[in-house]
Amino acid sequence: MKKSTLRKAIVTSVLALVLCFAMLLGTTFAWFTDKASTGTNVIQSGNLDLVLNAKTTYNGNYAEVTDSVALLPADTLWEPGYAACIYAELINNGSLAFKYTLNIKEVAGATGAAETSTEASEPAAPAADLAEVIDVYYANREVDVSGRDYTGLRKLGTLKDVLDGNASTLLNDSLAAGAKAYATIVLVMQTTAGNAYQGLSIGDGFTIQVVATQAAVEEDAFGTDYDVSAEFPTD
Repeated sequence: MKKSTLRKAIVTSVLALVLCFAMLLGTTFAWFTDKASTGTNVIQSGNLDLVLNAKTTYNGNYAEVTDSVALLPADTLWEPGYAACIYAELINNGSLAFKYTLNIKEVAGATGAAETSTEASEPAAPAADLAEVIDVYYANREVDVSGRDYTGLRKLGTLKDVLDGNASTLLNDSLAAGAKAYATIVLVMQTTAGNAYQGLSIGDGFTIQVVATQAAVEEDAFGTDYDVSAEFPTD
């Protein structure tokens, strides 16, 4: 009797264990959980967009210029005391800050050939010499020089000094996105230029050139120095 009861107890226990294991296998474990994620990450490059506008009178209106626009008419006849003025407006229309330089550059092959002087007593000067008697003044702002008062401008030297790279850069600065900068450039033929400079041509032998490249302003994960070595274009 006792053996039968013991056997039933053992069988019952085993069945109970099997049933427990079966129920355990069909159970999903539950753990405390959580989740976090960022929003959509977009990679987009900025743009560098330089606009150069110019005018030749203080009260005139700025207009955009391109490499096909000559600010000084080719038929201009220079003589001692003659002056020409160029006002430049630089606009950063892009989304990135840039550093820039503004220079007067000689156009290769554009220097005119010397013609025969009207004064036989003085030999004709080479065409390059004409630039030696034209002084260059500038200011990094708009200056009214309509009264021939150049005291608010700095004299860089002669046009030849500028074309030969022996004068300082007109402008060398940086410009934030959406910002503007201005410059006044005046060319004046020296009153001491004699008859030897008659009949020469320099006309469109130079260009006002602005070059720009990205500036160390915007910041990445490590700072603003990732583009500190950015170079200006050479074309």
